Amino acid sequence: MGLLCVFAAMAASCSQELVEDALVQDGKEVVFNFGISQTRTLTEGKKTVFIDNDEIGIVGLKRGTEDVIHKNLNYQYAGGKWGAEYSITFPVDGSTLNFYAYYPFVANLESTTFDFTVAADQSVAGGYNQSDLLLAKNETANVEDTSITLTFVHKLALVEANVILPAGAEIESVSLRAKRTATVDLLNQTAVVKADADAEFVTMAKAENVFRAVVPAQSVESGKMFRVLTTDGGAYWYKTTVSEELVENKITTFTIDCSN
Repeated sequence: MGLLCVFAAMAASCSQELVEDALVQDGKEVVFNFGISQTRTLTEGKKTVFIDNDEIGIVGLKRGTEDVIHKNLNYQYAGGKWGAEYSITFPVDGSTLNFYAYYPFVANLESTTFDFTVAADQSVAGGYNQSDLLLAKNETANVEDTSITLTFVHKLALVEANVILPAGAEIESVSLRAKRTATVDLLNQTAVVKADADAEFVTMAKAENVFRAVVPAQSVESGKMFRVLTTDGGAYWYKTTVSEELVENKITTFTIDCSN
């Protein structure tokens, strides 16, 4: 069966939290401050934090050049601390570096531009967390700094759905129709949806009483936007007659009322 649902939308702003990590520069300890701006690797209410086994990648370029000094350095989070496969140091000639970071880590990354695709099923373990793209940069650090700050910014759109069903009905899954792939540019700190990608249904993750999914910022074309499946085999659809905007670094919440 198919029912037309109604909704209300709103956008939420960001909060910030700091995490520290240490690296060594010619034997002198330097503090790396990882700033977290509404990162959603784990969401508790509206607060989000990194969790054990999260990994980020850091690239270091000699300032004013395209020379990569540190290529895709892997940092791992465990026991409340960040650890790296090896320490970052400034060049011995005293050159300054620009640092670019991203989450989640991509092994064998060969370029500062790459395609990133969110999981089609974000309800499974790791599907939502590993789809939450974050970028950070520092283009002002110098050798004399006692700390280097990298403040991550959420580069995708987060969609939340509150679903109201008829009495007695139970939700099996909620899916959002959207494009899943963005082209990422670390140096310009952008993640642009691939225009030629096809829209697909993305299964949303359940979090308390809402369902969530992260997708590249985009305009969702008119048509079937949400699909709600119930445990008794029923199907409810929300259809749009105009395009809907999903905005980068914002939380857009929909209330989907299928009770009538």
